[in-house]
Amino acid sequence: MANQQGPYEEKDVTVLRILELDNRQLFDNESRSSTSVSYIKTPGSSIESSDAEHAWKIKLAMCSYKLELFIRSWKYKLKRLEVHLRHESLNFNLTEENDSSRIVFRDIDRNPHLEPVTKMSQLCDRLEKNKYSTVYIRGFSRETMFDLYNLVMPLYAPATIRWVLDVNVLSRETLLKYLDKGLSENCTWIIIERGQLSIERLTELMNRIPLANRLGVTSWIPADFKHPNAFKYRAIWYKMAQWVTLDDLKSIRNVDSVELHWTSFNCKDMNEFLRYWVDCDEGMMKRLELKIRKEIDQNVLTDELLVLKVEEGNSQHYFLKKRNQNTGKIVLGHLEVKEFNWIVFSERNITTITTLDDSMRKFLLE
Repeated sequence: MANQQGPYEEKDVTVLRILELDNRQLFDNESRSSTSVSYIKTPGSSIESSDAEHAWKIKLAMCSYKLELFIRSWKYKLKRLEVHLRHESLNFNLTEENDSSRIVFRDIDRNPHLEPVTKMSQLCDRLEKNKYSTVYIRGFSRETMFDLYNLVMPLYAPATIRWVLDVNVLSRETLLKYLDKGLSENCTWIIIERGQLSIERLTELMNRIPLANRLGVTSWIPADFKHPNAFKYRAIWYKMAQWVTLDDLKSIRNVDSVELHWTSFNCKDMNEFLRYWVDCDEGMMKRLELKIRKEIDQNVLTDELLVLKVEEGNSQHYFLKKRNQNTGKIVLGHLEVKEFNWIVFSERNITTITTLDDSMRKFLLE
């Protein structure tokens, strides 16, 4: 990490180190391995940690306000940060490349924390337990949810923020309030999870969510659901996708990814989609992943299509091609048939064929 100029001199880091040691008594009742201790280095070098150490950084910030400000100044990078909002808790899932941890603020009836929370040090006497990579902090009211959010978020610099809303426990008013808050925080993903969604409720949500966002829904969706924005978001993930039709797939334009877990599609449907893709001059999606309802018949799947077949491991790979009439570039489609009736389709523009193997070059030039 490059040298950073800020309000902390090297002597301040020494003071912070002393504060860290002095305040470890707060956590003496926790079991920690000798390899799981964070330490602070001088400005200009990185702050190092081992497995699930983002949870420990939260506890350091709870030790004193000066430590909190110091940790804020570093903005720890994360691959992904998920904010789970439920009726009884606020959960943060922190993910690096090969590591994750959780911070859970519980809404417990006894001795609730009602006053505004403005500093992490206000939380130190409410640390409940630290189990594996999860920190539990007890006794907060739902009124302080966003105070807690505003304390935790400045400590990190996530590449992706996912805002996860549990419709199984949230009332309509609370759900919409949390959704609006997530959108105001420029979250990357809105994920609606669990329970069942009525047509009216999902319509109301989709009307509010901008198309620039990514949308995921794991809740049950009625079979007759329709919405003009359902396949216009930047990325789309529907776990219960039996309501999705072939016309829906054909309507997709300029989307990064589409993931459908439980669909009503069969091989004939997907063959029709692939033939439509070959004739379509517009960009549809960079990646489509879905699970077919019945066993995959590869002859039906590739019927009337010019394909190059490649076998690799437990998957079958089929390559399709088309020429974009607007740009003149060759577009390569890649269909992977995987286990358990999953298929993955992706596309990319071919700018040069010199780096491709002989069979692929021959296929593209035919």
